[in-house]
Amino acid sequence: MTNISRVLEACLYAADLDAAERFYVDVLGLERYSAMPGRHVFFRCGAGMFLVFNPARTSGEPSLVGGALVPAHG
Repeated sequence: MTNISRVLEACLYAADLDAAERFYVDVLGLERYSAMPGRHVFFRCGAGMFLVFNPARTSGEPSLVGGALVPAHG
């Protein structure tokens, strides 16, 4: 069996990104890294990233975010 030493990135989907952000910042203490209102909010999680996408806004075409192409999610 392989031992997992770390997770680089994980994501969840939430329709209410404001509520998700309040929970992950205020309750779990994660640091918000970046956000696009109504589309996504990204958090630092140790050495990795935790991504929360709104599936209604990310299931179509990829988007340019901060100069980087983010693939469709959802």
